[in-house]
Amino acid sequence: VFFFFLMIRRPPRSTPLYSSAASDVYKRQFFTTAKLCRKFVCAPDGEVDPEEPMICAKRDKNNVVIVGDCPEGMTCDMNDMQNHTIYCHKKIEHKKLPGQKFANSPAECFSGKGDSEGFCRGNPAGSSCAKDGVAECDVDLYCHPAVNICLEASNTGEYCNDYTKCKSNLLCSWEDGTRYRCRSYGVYPNGKLLGLGDEKEICQSDYVSENSRCEEAPQLLGSNVRDNEGDKCEYTRGYPEYSSCGYHEKGKAVCRRGAKDLEKEWKMIIAYLNRKPKCHVSIPMAQCEMGRKVVKDQKEWEAIWFAISKFHWEQHIEGLAPCMRKYVHPEAFKYINKDYSSSLVPISMLTLISLAIVIF
Repeated sequence: VFFFFLMIRRPPRSTPLYSSAASDVYKRQFFTTAKLCRKFVCAPDGEVDPEEPMICAKRDKNNVVIVGDCPEGMTCDMNDMQNHTIYCHKKIEHKKLPGQKFANSPAECFSGKGDSEGFCRGNPAGSSCAKDGVAECDVDLYCHPAVNICLEASNTGEYCNDYTKCKSNLLCSWEDGTRYRCRSYGVYPNGKLLGLGDEKEICQSDYVSENSRCEEAPQLLGSNVRDNEGDKCEYTRGYPEYSSCGYHEKGKAVCRRGAKDLEKEWKMIIAYLNRKPKCHVSIPMAQCEMGRKVVKDQKEWEAIWFAISKFHWEQHIEGLAPCMRKYVHPEAFKYINKDYSSSLVPISMLTLISLAIVIF
């Protein structure tokens, strides 16, 4: 997945959860009927229409979308339904950034460079990045636009701005009202006044109040799954929100959840980022395979990866049928081979204790 961040300076976000994407509006128009969400179910043999093998999804008269397989090298875009039918189309393979794993050869990497461990690499510090900008630079480097040179990204407490980036496990915070400095995720306690453009993820609570202070996040009352789109999602305080349709196998709508609801996952993410994983500076929350190097074992790594995925895309990946995982945020299921509803891969009590020590 090809991520690029633009650090946009704006007032801190005061809502407990992520703002709606434009795709949500699209889905409300085309993926609902009288507030009923569509069901997305797998074709028994992976074939939607024997007479037209290139059809990968088709809506029936009961508002159920039957989903099938596509030939190798092709995919099915669930936002591309025309006349109740979606056809397979050629998959666009994005080049991988430094810190991500290549499958077969460094030719899959944006820079064309890789190391002996199978990770994509970029240009070293001091090298030119005049051709393609930051994508050319190696992990924890950024491209300075004035000189087109890859330079070391800033560490905790060091200066940052739109062009001087922080390392992949840090955020840029306008903490003193005069200069931006790199700070850890989840570092500010409740009551801390945030500066212009600070992200809510810099708060321990992952929540910013309307007066721009870190504040304990409200909790969702009840399950995050609702029967219909537009059903009320009530929280322990603040204004209610409303559920929206995703791609749920049972046609359910989903409410947004925040760090208080996903507390175990949030602490796991913070503990991981505090170990200083190395990733490309444009990959959010350092979610790249090179991050595995700072994690004790594979089981813990799988849990961390899925925890980050839940924070990014929970409303879209909740209740996905197995056949849908290759079409809707497939990177979320990179290490998961079981139902999403079964939650995270278990980790040992010893691992939880060690995580708690790092966090507190």
